[in-house]
Amino acid sequence: MAGPELRDTSRPDITATKAAYEETLQELDKVSDAEWEKGAKFFGQDFTIESAFSTVTGHFEEHRKDVLTGIGRI
Repeated sequence: MAGPELRDTSRPDITATKAAYEETLQELDKVSDAEWEKGAKFFGQDFTIESAFSTVTGHFEEHRKDVLTGIGRI
């Protein structure tokens, strides 16, 4: 699974974000097939591991166009 490319890694906030993203991907690689459906209640809703991280992916995609527009790529 390829993640987004972050260009200006000299900025501490970008570096920290990229490190957290990569660490999350490493941890997700450790989730067994049987664990993906385990979950808990967050923000008053039931989430499985799978649905929680699918939500994050969807959220990134939701704002992708806005970010690219903001930095002049669209």
